[in-house]
Amino acid sequence: MKRGATFYFRARYPTDLRDHFTARERWKSLGTADFREAKRLLAVENVRFDAEMGELRTRAASPARATLTPEEVNRIAAAYFHDLMSEDEEHREEGLTDREFRSKGESLDIVKIEAKDDLARGNTRFWQGEFDDWLGSNGHQLEPASAAHRTVLNRMLKEFVRFLNASSERQEGEVVDTPPAPKPEELGPTVGDLIYDYMADPSRNRAPKTVMSYRITFDALVELVGKDRRARDVTRADCERIRDVLLRLPSNARKKFPGVPLATAVELGARIEAPTLSRG
Repeated sequence: MKRGATFYFRARYPTDLRDHFTARERWKSLGTADFREAKRLLAVENVRFDAEMGELRTRAASPARATLTPEEVNRIAAAYFHDLMSEDEEHREEGLTDREFRSKGESLDIVKIEAKDDLARGNTRFWQGEFDDWLGSNGHQLEPASAAHRTVLNRMLKEFVRFLNASSERQEGEVVDTPPAPKPEELGPTVGDLIYDYMADPSRNRAPKTVMSYRITFDALVELVGKDRRARDVTRADCERIRDVLLRLPSNARKKFPGVPLATAVELGARIEAPTLSRG
């Protein structure tokens, strides 16, 4: 796009990302009136824009997990049971009319039969929507087809039946306390934390060239995984993606393509057949 004598880069923001911007389009001067130079700069801006939009989508989407430790499953189950018991207790503390009390008892009897039958059969299909809603609202994103998802659904059904039994005891006037909420999970350090601690370690004396090579690797970690990602959540696929970028990264990428993400520098370098970093 040309305005006056100067060429401009123009791109419309994707519909799904429009809330991130105040305008509907991006206009940026390419700083040249030369057509050939503008064409080259436009290619760079297009790649940079696409990379930025892709990064925004990555940050917006909470990564779904395919695996959970037994401790994590136990913590999810305990939190779910606590929520059920707490809600039931609050409802009773507000006071139940005769009609509400009878209705609650009848509902418990009916639901308990269905839930126990499904638990005996290992059938969570009827309850999955409700369970997934609770998981999502509590920050647990699981791959739908994963073994972890199946394990959690079955465990939640067990906790639901346990709650129904406990609520039935309360219905009979028995004292059944609501258990305390599980302690917050120890999330561990982020990628950014580990990078900072490693580079700030006073016991290590590194040559400037070594520091530079580390920085390229750490930059790739931050750009492709995110500095706020928990180190424990970094996957093998993440590591392979970082390795592939580093192997294909042009030499002196920061000087050749200043301000450009490393993944974008790889693409730009391939276009001009720039030499890449050695595998060693």
